[in-house]
Amino acid sequence: MHVSRLALPMKLYIAIMGIITLTFLYFGYYDAIKTKQSVYAEQERTLIQIAVMLEQKLPKPYSQLIEEETDEPLKPDEKRAILRKKLQPIIDDAAKQFPGYLMGFGDYEQIIAAPADFQLVPTKAGKAVYTQMKMVTAINDYSPIWGASSLSVSYPLTYNGAVYGHIGVSTRLADIENAYWQSWLRNLLIYLLLWLAITAILRKLFLSLSATLSQLSIQIRNGADIETGVRIFPELKPVLETVIELRTDLKSKAEQIEEQKKYLEDILNSIQDAFYCLDKNMIFTYCNKETKKFFGYDPTGMDIWTCLPDANLPQQMYKQVILEQQPLYFEMQSIINKKWIGLNIYPNQDGGLSVFFRDIDEEKKINEELLQAKERFLKAFNLNPNLMMLTSLEEEARYIDVNDAFAKASGLKREEIIGRSINEFNLFADMTQRAEVRKLIFAKGSIANYELKYRYGGAVKVGLLSAEKIEIGGKPCIINVITDITAKKQLDEELARYASLNLVGEIAASIGHEVRNPMSTVRGYLQLFQRKKQFADYHEDLGIMIEELDRANTIITEFLSLAKNKSFDLIATDLQAVINTIFPLIQADAFRLGHNIQVKLEPIPLVMLDEREIRQLILNLVRNAFEAMEQNGMVCIKTYMCKNETILEVSDTGKGIPPEIQNKLGTPFFTTKENGTGLGLAVCYRIAQRHNAAISAMSGKTGTSFLIKFPNNMKIDE
Repeated sequence: MHVSRLALPMKLYIAIMGIITLTFLYFGYYDAIKTKQSVYAEQERTLIQIAVMLEQKLPKPYSQLIEEETDEPLKPDEKRAILRKKLQPIIDDAAKQFPGYLMGFGDYEQIIAAPADFQLVPTKAGKAVYTQMKMVTAINDYSPIWGASSLSVSYPLTYNGAVYGHIGVSTRLADIENAYWQSWLRNLLIYLLLWLAITAILRKLFLSLSATLSQLSIQIRNGADIETGVRIFPELKPVLETVIELRTDLKSKAEQIEEQKKYLEDILNSIQDAFYCLDKNMIFTYCNKETKKFFGYDPTGMDIWTCLPDANLPQQMYKQVILEQQPLYFEMQSIINKKWIGLNIYPNQDGGLSVFFRDIDEEKKINEELLQAKERFLKAFNLNPNLMMLTSLEEEARYIDVNDAFAKASGLKREEIIGRSINEFNLFADMTQRAEVRKLIFAKGSIANYELKYRYGGAVKVGLLSAEKIEIGGKPCIINVITDITAKKQLDEELARYASLNLVGEIAASIGHEVRNPMSTVRGYLQLFQRKKQFADYHEDLGIMIEELDRANTIITEFLSLAKNKSFDLIATDLQAVINTIFPLIQADAFRLGHNIQVKLEPIPLVMLDEREIRQLILNLVRNAFEAMEQNGMVCIKTYMCKNETILEVSDTGKGIPPEIQNKLGTPFFTTKENGTGLGLAVCYRIAQRHNAAISAMSGKTGTSFLIKFPNNMKIDE
């Protein structure tokens, strides 16, 4: 009989017997563990008892027993022979007293005395006694003495605070296991007999109770007097009286249900949605007013296939809901009036269906138009190359949506960004700009072409931000668009730098030679005056004047290096050979200034160069590096290939270039040095320009690197 159909007493009996059985199994398992532990503990105590007994029978330490025999020096084997002679009787007597146990006296190397005269090396446990200086108990998976697993005790023998030998006692694990099984089987038999007795008593009691309750149930169901049941079960009197009251109230309850049913029908007839019920055979059991209006007649009592013979889709949906017992919503065009309707189908407990449906034709058209508009917007939003984001206007603004360009810039997926705070991504490179943007939005409601710095991956870029405050779902939001103008800004800065270089070059070309000639004349007269005795008192002043003229001449030379029409010759040159040629000069400067210089030259092809100008470029960069470092700095000159370009790199270990002036590098007359002219880097940029090369700088707290990138197969700029 299935458990759900069993009488309550029988279910209770099965539950109690299950609990009792599990309890007996638990205590049986627990008793088995405790019995095994007890047997092992008893055997271990016996082994210790034997070891203690042997220690007590040992008359003297090993050394004194040997001295009793002779004072002459003996070999180890001779000493063990004397000990074996004196100790063997003790072992033989103990072996008779404790048959089935193996015991013996031993030292670190051998067993000295044992039953049957075993000559064995002590086990690891026996040797452990000499290092641990205490008794060691061990279970050996395989004992060569027994030829099987064993339990052993190694007992230390001490004299004057040192271990000089040990007593070993062991027994087979098989003997312990046999003792354990005999003890536990006795206990198991007792548990089994007790369980059978309890089972028999409970079964008799519950069978009697089941028969009595069955008789009482028949009397109550037939409407008979319940006095008999009360006499048998006086405790059930309140329950039996309640059953009679419920039976009395059943009729009135049925009338109330009928009234509620009529009330529910009135509600269903008043709603604007059509509603009907189908039984498990797909026959209409109820239809409200709107359903009858839709069909044009009352389909109650008819099956769905007769009313809608061509409606394959709803028939499939009905079957799906019945099989899966899950509600379902779907939309379809009605075969009656060709309009779109939405159907909500729910499974009933009796295997039938409850169906709501309504006209959604106008709603469908509006939704399609909205969907098309949304698709157009999303396509324009996601495919826009500019960074676009929709954010909330709350204090801790969060991303509502972002386009693909923004996700690519952050390196995350859109779903990883949406819902998170703007502060988590740190988009603004300058947080003061974020505060200013929020202030403008609140004040004006929109921003147009606000220039800001923002982070793109690991780089900082410049962009134009346009933002507009809008409402979505009644909540204020901001639609933001950032147009990247980094390349344009860099191009503008580069053009400005080249314009300044060209301007300085034109000035240098026009006045450089004209200024040099009179300066040379003045310098010559000053040198002449230095040689005359009447100007001896002014010798030092004249020297200073000559040095200042030389400095002015150096500045004019740098001016002339910026000249746009300066003549130069590009020939295929080994760049590494140029570096090696000027290296002694650079190294001398490094030693003089207390710095280190290092050269790392990887194989590179020949480059179209003007050797004299490249020397000047390298010297300018290296000397700038020396001036940027404190004592014991390191300058490294490298050459290598990267992406079909030949790279010349000059790096230092200085404090780096502040970010705010990095974009001004190469601008003529811009310098941070007290006595600088601001022309050194400008000359380097002009030389690179004439070689169709590009200069880039990377700077941080650990130093600065200048990279000059020469394209391969470069053409001469005529």
